[in-house]
Amino acid sequence: MLRPRDLLALYSHGVTETISPQGEEFGSLRLASLLAGQRFRPLGELWELVEAELDRFAGTAIPGDDHTLVLLHRLRP
Repeated sequence: MLRPRDLLALYSHGVTETISPQGEEFGSLRLASLLAGQRFRPLGELWELVEAELDRFAGTAIPGDDHTLVLLHRLRP
């Protein structure tokens, strides 16, 4: 059950499997940490933040898959 101010994030594996130029995956822990630290932002800003972080992480690497991210805030009881 979602409580007020909770954030639900549903994402495709393309998000967490974004690869850095060194071959490291972005990973679910890095995504969870990013979302937890910024979860009170408006959802549009939060999506832009995640996409910018994925772009920064990947550097010049060509994306291997699409990025699908669905975000939901519960605002009221």
